[in-house]
Amino acid sequence: MNMTLSAKVLDLLRRGRSPGAISVELQVPLTFVEVMVDHYQRAGVVHDATSLCASGLGACHPGASPEAQAACVGCPLVLKKPTFWAKLRKRSDLAKS
Repeated sequence: MNMTLSAKVLDLLRRGRSPGAISVELQVPLTFVEVMVDHYQRAGVVHDATSLCASGLGACHPGASPEAQAACVGCPLVLKKPTFWAKLRKRSDLAKS
């Protein structure tokens, strides 16, 4: 299924990506992403998460900058990267299937 660019922006917003990260990932101007965020906020589809983030960085995803990762240590909203052992266990489970 092909998603439109605006649908990709919305999907990434819902996954917790920041406008800057979305801009880089989709290779589009930051201004475009900011306009889409504004549109989705006005439509009530997304809400500003800065009040949930003590760091003010709004970066609750594994690909966050080192500054955001340091600020987010211990936050219950942070999505963790799978550990080496979890990846190894998954491979082992797939091999058994």
